[in-house]
Amino acid sequence: MEPDSGRRGRTTLVTRSASGASGNGLSWGGIPLGDGSHVLFTSAATNLGVDPGDGRAHLFVRCPGRC
Repeated sequence: MEPDSGRRGRTTLVTRSASGASGNGLSWGGIPLGDGSHVLFTSAATNLGVDPGDGRAHLFVRCPGRC
């Protein structure tokens, strides 16, 4: 399956909270998955999802376009 040509050459910040705020901690290791419609990354930010309060970094999957 070819990646959506509408996303080629564009940079999209995927480390955003549900409210649209940027992540409040370091994020790294962004890897496109499958056809490129999803991105897997690791983050120590506490505002990107439910924060279990364990002080550890967690894995996230985001869909920067239409999913």
